[in-house]
Amino acid sequence: MKSVKGRLIHDREVLLENIDVWLSVLEPAGRPKAWRGSFSHPEAWGLLNRGWICELEFEDGRQGEIVITSMGQSESTPRTVFFEGTGPLYPP
Repeated sequence: MKSVKGRLIHDREVLLENIDVWLSVLEPAGRPKAWRGSFSHPEAWGLLNRGWICELEFEDGRQGEIVITSMGQSESTPRTVFFEGTGPLYPP
């Protein structure tokens, strides 16, 4: 997984800016490219809900739509939001 800066948008409103997103782009054989990842941000907890569809815009120019798949925390990790891309990551 690679870290990239970005911002999270929901219903055309910027919810979080300057977030460090851990991004993984997968290229499974015979299937379209998929992407998923996670991020931690102190304001995310209580602001986001599982199942929400949002948009991520990255500083490197890529953007795409995501669905929040889960949110979790353990004793050794901060509160983390996990997501999956719902379509292509533009530009490819």
